Amino acid sequence: MKSFDIEEFRRAIRQGEINVDTAIKELDKCVNDMNEIKRVYGKETLSNTPLFHLLHCRKSSKDDMEKFYALLKHPVIRTVIYLKWEEFGKKMYLQQALAYALLLMCVTQSATLKSIDGSFEIQLCVWLFMGVDLLIALCGMLLFTYEKQCTVFVVVFVASIGIWFNFYYWYDHIAHHITLHLFIRWNGFVLLCLGLYFLQIEILEFLGESYVDASNLFKSLPEWINMTYFYIVTFPVQYLRMVLGRSNAVYFESYINLLQMHSFIGVTVLGN
Repeated sequence: MKSFDIEEFRRAIRQGEINVDTAIKELDKCVNDMNEIKRVYGKETLSNTPLFHLLHCRKSSKDDMEKFYALLKHPVIRTVIYLKWEEFGKKMYLQQALAYALLLMCVTQSATLKSIDGSFEIQLCVWLFMGVDLLIALCGMLLFTYEKQCTVFVVVFVASIGIWFNFYYWYDHIAHHITLHLFIRWNGFVLLCLGLYFLQIEILEFLGESYVDASNLFKSLPEWINMTYFYIVTFPVQYLRMVLGRSNAVYFESYINLLQMHSFIGVTVLGN
């Protein structure tokens, strides 16, 4: 059997009318063949993958929608969607777990730095041998994909070991050039970045549970301007209304959300 033809599949769903038979014929070539399914999954940028083209194909009539749903129910497409969610879940879980670990370390550093008498050797060691590794791992998550996950883990591990050895041999030289003021400013800067990172996640969760279409607040303006307006004006107003007890947003009905929102705002202020 011939292998999956990506171009043929794209032509089948790009036409004025979706050619379901041709599209299914191509997808059937991939059933129970993980190598072929990976080709449907796509190694290119998101906008060039078969799934992206399928989701953005013409669906102007009821007949088009029926054909679209028929393709979505195909076992190969369902497997690809499952793999996409699996990759997204792994990436988000690892990113947030690493970010939480770094946040805990930075907050602990801030608390201990206030009670020292000028020597911060222990705090510096923690940052060099733990904090830098966490930062490397977080940067590695930016490259995390279904195809590259093992490569990312190996690269992060090798880079961390290499940096450990370098810090071990060059520790005295590094410690000599880092002042307490510089160390506090660096720790505060990382806290600020982490606070903004988690705050953005909470704001996006709020957006998902609200009836506000943030990307289309002003129809005549670009999406990035609408999103900027949402972050700077719409959300702060909703937050202020919540403080005053006048917000009806579903997000604020959860005590966990309230706790997290206030905590991350506090972390952001502390970072400043």
